[in-house]
Amino acid sequence: GTIPRNVRGNGTLVPEEIRYVPAISPGRVEKRLVQPGAQVHADTLLFELTDPAIQQAFVDAETQLRGAQANLTTLKVQLDKGILDQEATLAQAKSDFNKKQMQYEVNRELGIKELKSKMEVELSGIEAEDAQNRVALETKRLVGSRDEAKARMAAEDEKVRQLKDAVQLRRTQMEALKVRAGIDGELQTIAVQVGQQVTQGQELARVANPKRLKAELKISETQTKDV
Repeated sequence: GTIPRNVRGNGTLVPEEIRYVPAISPGRVEKRLVQPGAQVHADTLLFELTDPAIQQAFVDAETQLRGAQANLTTLKVQLDKGILDQEATLAQAKSDFNKKQMQYEVNRELGIKELKSKMEVELSGIEAEDAQNRVALETKRLVGSRDEAKARMAAEDEKVRQLKDAVQLRRTQMEALKVRAGIDGELQTIAVQVGQQVTQGQELARVANPKRLKAELKISETQTKDV
């Protein structure tokens, strides 16, 4: 059967939940805001790092985004004006066609009554036909202008979207320079000093949750042997 046996040994209570706080990005430790032993929350700011390259990249990305947004606005105004001009041209072509068509109808009636020569009637018919062809041409131009405007706006919109993503990435990198605890607990150790240059992934501090503990016992080898 089973023979229970009590074994005694020295030990300590250690936290079950320990978080080693790393540097998400390289930088220099600008500020240390909390001292070891302090109670912290997950969003408590422990350090502020600085990195001129990351900060400049963020400024550059924002500048490029503002420029692209300004270009998009200017392009929209230009394309809208071009479409309005084309619509006006089409409207004028339709008006000219209506006039020439009416003139042709009048001349044809007069031709039937022999009040207009056959040549005058045919010429007015040719003018009406030319005006109708121009209406068709200007209609195609308007459709083409709208399609071109749509394509160019889509391209500029995509460029702005990509630059927004770039700005968000740089903002995330900037936010990573603010090192937070990550869990609720007690700040046990700090591994860096103000002014120190750190690399990505380097341990900066250690935070433990003192509310969840476990016992670590040291049992000699002789006590673990079978009787």
